[in-house]
Amino acid sequence: MVDNVRKFNSDLIFLPQVDSNYLAGKFSLEKYRKIVSYPTWNYVSHAIYTTRSYENGLEGSLLLLRLTEYYKPKLEKKEYESNLRQLYSFVLSMLDRLDRWEEYLELWDKLFREVPLADTYGKGARTFHGQKMEPNAYLVDTPKGG
Repeated sequence: MVDNVRKFNSDLIFLPQVDSNYLAGKFSLEKYRKIVSYPTWNYVSHAIYTTRSYENGLEGSLLLLRLTEYYKPKLEKKEYESNLRQLYSFVLSMLDRLDRWEEYLELWDKLFREVPLADTYGKGARTFHGQKMEPNAYLVDTPKGG
């Protein structure tokens, strides 16, 4: 998974070309963790949505993705994967709000095919959510003619 994510992140055309060491000098691991965790992330994302600063939100979340990769050796697997889910979801949201559909679809397709970012649910989730937890038909490849 790690190699796929690193290759995937390096393939993103719109990922800001900023040196990871430079970023790490500006944002220590402690600062990085503070930004991507509750409640700071909620405040940051709310401010971006409220001010409609989607371009800044996109650039900032892409830089945080770069830091996520830089600090990966120091992050626990659960924290790393949670941060990836949160940041990629935010990137998709920013692309959506900016009407950058081609990039949105390209990223969504790459994430779906190359990066395992599945959420897990508790045992009672299926009973509570029912049909909502069934896979969507458009996500499942079906053979032609059927």
